[in-house]
Amino acid sequence: MIKLISFISFAFLTLASLAQEPRHYNFTHYTAESGLISYQVSVSLQDEDGYIWIGTNEGLQRYDGIRYKNFRHKENDPASLPSKSIRHMIKDKKKNLWLVTMDGKVGIFNTNTFTFHPATVKVKNEALLNAVSIPKKLITDEYGNVFLLLAQKELVTYNEEKNEFSSAHNFIKQQPEWGITDF
Repeated sequence: MIKLISFISFAFLTLASLAQEPRHYNFTHYTAESGLISYQVSVSLQDEDGYIWIGTNEGLQRYDGIRYKNFRHKENDPASLPSKSIRHMIKDKKKNLWLVTMDGKVGIFNTNTFTFHPATVKVKNEALLNAVSIPKKLITDEYGNVFLLLAQKELVTYNEEKNEFSSAHNFIKQQPEWGITDF
């Protein structure tokens, strides 16, 4: 029994001596005074170049660690964002920055030319795209497929040749009773 207690004590002391120092993290609170265009941030991500992309209810921002670059909807400019409120965004395997706006418009924001290229979205119920209460989410898989999910209502898959999202391109046949929220 004494040997067992000695062994446990030795093992505990050995593990305790191998413990790492706690990591210390810096935290910076960004505000409108520092350049953030809105406190209502819906989504953010960091790309492979280190830029942080921020989707807000007032537009899209790119933060380089020092300054912000703002992108908003501009009347009579079809290459600008289609509306000001960004709901969701992802980067796909081809490094495209996909955006979904609050009113259901979907497309690729070219991070080199800063232009928006819309994709057609074909769903059974067009009202779902415009409904603010229906969560809209882009998902990409390990094969590079891009999906648009209208939570618990409909799943549509992107077809690059046709530049459209449609259930006709789904390889997952959604059953009417399925209420898909994520995958």
